[in-house]
Amino acid sequence: MHIIFMTDLDGTFIGHDDFSFDAISAEVFDLIRNGINLIPNSSKTANEIDELCVELGLCLPFICENGAALINSDLLIDRWPYVTDKKANKTFTPSELAHEWEHSVVSNHKNYCIFLENLSSKEHAAILGLSAEKLALALNREYSSLLIFEGSESQYTELCQDVSRAGLALHRGGRVCNLSGAHDKADYCNGFRATVGNQQDTVIVGFGDSDNDTALLEASDIACIIPKPDGSKLALANPPNNLVIAEHSAPLGWLDAARRALSIIHNTYGVSHG
Repeated sequence: MHIIFMTDLDGTFIGHDDFSFDAISAEVFDLIRNGINLIPNSSKTANEIDELCVELGLCLPFICENGAALINSDLLIDRWPYVTDKKANKTFTPSELAHEWEHSVVSNHKNYCIFLENLSSKEHAAILGLSAEKLALALNREYSSLLIFEGSESQYTELCQDVSRAGLALHRGGRVCNLSGAHDKADYCNGFRATVGNQQDTVIVGFGDSDNDTALLEASDIACIIPKPDGSKLALANPPNNLVIAEHSAPLGWLDAARRALSIIHNTYGVSHG
């Protein structure tokens, strides 16, 4: 049986404020050595995730910019021979997104949106909690545009519907929203199952903390929700049968959830890892 840990990064695998995973790095290495397939699945750019992998000391397959592209699929070829590096079917560049936003998105709530490209570097740093090279990597996007939404919750819901009608998607993360093509973090889940030929051969454990993780979590066999530092937790409308809610925020909450997910797998399938 193949076990995939498909995980969000900020606020899930790494700390919300300090962006650190040092407290769990040794255990993460143990999980990978014991056969767990770790696949970051994030709104971050490919270059950001590459840098994180360097810090972790691992070369990993990963999915960037809310399901826009799968990178390093060659690392999966032994187990998923038909999964290849590719972009989602409906990706847009930032310039194409700007054109679609201007000409295709019809909404009364667009005036509540502030795109980060219209703000100063100082404002970028304050909003994203990053500086210098890491800030540049976060802003250099291939398939999405970052924005802040200053309207109400109901207005945000209506805006998402308006964006969807234009063939785009709006995802809300822990700090900002991402405008992109109509793809999300769940887009590759069924692909991994299909390439195996038998869905029972692959168990996908999803990890997340924010709205933009909802699709991934609901498409997973086991959903692991990591609470935010203030204790608030994401609520799923359609959770899978196996739901884990960690007791701690990232990164320790990720490790707590991972252990509990492995216990569920052992009890359900009789498979032990580590």
